[in-house]
Amino acid sequence: MLSACNPHRQRFNAADKVGAQELLLAIGFLLLLSMHFSYEMSRMEKRIRALAEELALLRGPGDDPPDHDRNHEEDGPAGEHPGA
Repeated sequence: MLSACNPHRQRFNAADKVGAQELLLAIGFLLLLSMHFSYEMSRMEKRIRALAEELALLRGPGDDPPDHDRNHEEDGPAGEHPGA
């Protein structure tokens, strides 16, 4: 009854519907985008794992990573060297 008396009220209702549709489309787009990124991250994790395994096989059992410090293996329980 009030909307029949006030023509501006009808115009706002139409704008609200369009705004709600745009908001729904934006939320749907963001949902699809997050699903896509989740899929890509999963794929990259599998690829990184495969590359790490391949690198470990190529290095062999005796090779240490370049940043590995052999001095810590010889340290005693208090962090002292055995010859000290």
